[in-house]
Amino acid sequence: MTYPSSGVTYLHWDKGHGYQVTYYSEKHVWLWHPGNRATLRGDWVQEFVAGEYYLCFTYPHSSYNPVTRVVGGQKECQLQTVLGGALEGALAGDVYNLSSGIVPYVLHRNKRPAEF
Repeated sequence: MTYPSSGVTYLHWDKGHGYQVTYYSEKHVWLWHPGNRATLRGDWVQEFVAGEYYLCFTYPHSSYNPVTRVVGGQKECQLQTVLGGALEGALAGDVYNLSSGIVPYVLHRNKRPAEF
């Protein structure tokens, strides 16, 4: 499976955030972040810069990344290989209905969702 693919729900893990779940559509991504009571909808694009692919995300101005301490509204890019390397699993479809904006429960940073 090519990462990322539209119509797929992904599980990522990193030591800063813990477990995060994302659902990708063609242009949007819905992030289920530990501690949040709703999903965070953002936009995503893939960019090719200096021989490397990057995934770039823009989240609302009202959002805040507690690990990077970046306020939303600005495009943040990461190497696609780094994000792909943090993958813990992938499931076809919007498994948790994240695109509704509602999360099924509050995600804990060190507790892997059972569906994965």
